[in-house]
Amino acid sequence: MSDGHIRFATPADAEPISALLKELSPFFLASQDDAHAAAYFEHTSAPRIRENIAARDRAFLVAEVDGEFAGFIALKDWRHVVQFFVAPRFQKVGVGGALWQRALAEIRRQGPPQDITVRASVFAVPVYGRFGFEITGERTTQKGLTFVPMVLRAGSV
Repeated sequence: MSDGHIRFATPADAEPISALLKELSPFFLASQDDAHAAAYFEHTSAPRIRENIAARDRAFLVAEVDGEFAGFIALKDWRHVVQFFVAPRFQKVGVGGALWQRALAEIRRQGPPQDITVRASVFAVPVYGRFGFEITGERTTQKGLTFVPMVLRAGSV
């Protein structure tokens, strides 16, 4: 990722994070207009993202390219990937890989290796596979979100 920078998120990042989640929601929400979707959009609104950025059990890393928001990764307890998204115009140019490498470095700083889990969107399964994650269950839809459970074993962290 040339001309890129990865940093911890600030409250000012809540707006672009929320906007990106809404833009990409057709790739992981089972429906865009049911009660589950409404709850998801509320949960990922800018005010809620701001709360999550400030939460002690969360860590958000943001990628910028030439000063422009390019994507982010959100972790819970340094053991679960909650969200990991790259803006479409920055996909396939190394932004996701750079975000993952920085997240992995931060995870390693937290202590002994532990398994890292993710509920990957169907579209993201190959990406996580390249990062070393393994599928641990069937494709599932819960609360309107469609995902595949995956894990990166502690020995690979």
